[in-house]
Amino acid sequence: MRLLRWKSRLTTKTIGLLGVLLLQAPAALAHHSYSMIDNSKVIEVEATIAKLEWVNPHIFLWAYVADDSQESGYQLYAFEAGSITMMAKAGWSRDGTVTVGEEVTIEYLPLFNGEPGGSLATLTHADGRYTPGDFPAVRYLEEIRAAESRATQ
Repeated sequence: MRLLRWKSRLTTKTIGLLGVLLLQAPAALAHHSYSMIDNSKVIEVEATIAKLEWVNPHIFLWAYVADDSQESGYQLYAFEAGSITMMAKAGWSRDGTVTVGEEVTIEYLPLFNGEPGGSLATLTHADGRYTPGDFPAVRYLEEIRAAESRATQ
């Protein structure tokens, strides 16, 4: 009888733990969602680096893009990249990848809501150096270019 009660408590605890873990799954999936990004098109802009936020869970690159409709003559764009670990594996560093005031060309997947910015795909420096952006954005960029290439053949 004692063994039966112990197994019953164990089963209850196991089911409770599984329930808690299942409740956490949507939050984990939502965090890695690209639903706000239009991954069907790529936009290229000439920009001036404003700031690199080297923070978790994702690095953000802020850049000024010329915009005559703005009183200031520019608009501040926010480009999301991967985590510090992923971006470091792609060759990024806090102090060596970009500098404030640097002129760059940025390719990105735009936000669906039309806000300035999106998911950083590539960064081309004025001296011609190429720096890849967030891995999923790079993958979508490659798929878009492959589809364009097939369409022109």
